[in-house]
Amino acid sequence: MERDVCGCSSVGRVQASQAWGREFKPRRPLQCQRILFFLVDAIPQPLKECGYESGLCPLFFMPVLQEWAHDGQGSMSEYVTEKIQEFVESLLPSMGLELVEIQYRQEGEGWVLRLFLDSPDGVGLDECSKVSREVSFFLDVEDLIPNAFHLEVSSPGLERPLRDLKDFIRFLGKKARVKLRHPRGGQKVFVGMIGAPDESGFDLLFEDGATGRFLMDEVKKARLTL
Repeated sequence: MERDVCGCSSVGRVQASQAWGREFKPRRPLQCQRILFFLVDAIPQPLKECGYESGLCPLFFMPVLQEWAHDGQGSMSEYVTEKIQEFVESLLPSMGLELVEIQYRQEGEGWVLRLFLDSPDGVGLDECSKVSREVSFFLDVEDLIPNAFHLEVSSPGLERPLRDLKDFIRFLGKKARVKLRHPRGGQKVFVGMIGAPDESGFDLLFEDGATGRFLMDEVKKARLTL
């Protein structure tokens, strides 16, 4: 029998719906669908966009799902990422660290939460362990993630993401790989040495000696590269 992540069978949900004389029809699978229903005549538009229709709805309208649905975000993983990022960015300055990147996604059969940290002096095992403990405690208290997951905290490595102009200034003279939002001369990816960063953008010095000027608004994503 097919069951969801909470162990509720699809047959059980149908039987519960029939007992009430209404039908519960999610257009997307839910993270959690327990057989606890309440009757409503209309669903607000934000919830319709998340896959709900009028009729029986799961009682899993707990704070996490409610806030995620009403703030208009596109997925639960985006909501989780945003909340964790808010906490981590408030935590790290006192430790002399910065958050470079956060990832929360499903890989294989499980979910992985990755935090990449950096500092001018680098990041060691002790710093990663401290942040890991703080984040684990925060997640236990807030109960943001209903499913099992694996937490990884590390430095960003040699191919560190470049998020903003501050990063381009910091890594002046380093080699970077830049991907543009829109093609320039039929090309979207450029690799070169970072030069002349200012308020509007930066230069890339290419291997052939040519120089290209790029505005920050043009950049989709960028990383240091070898």
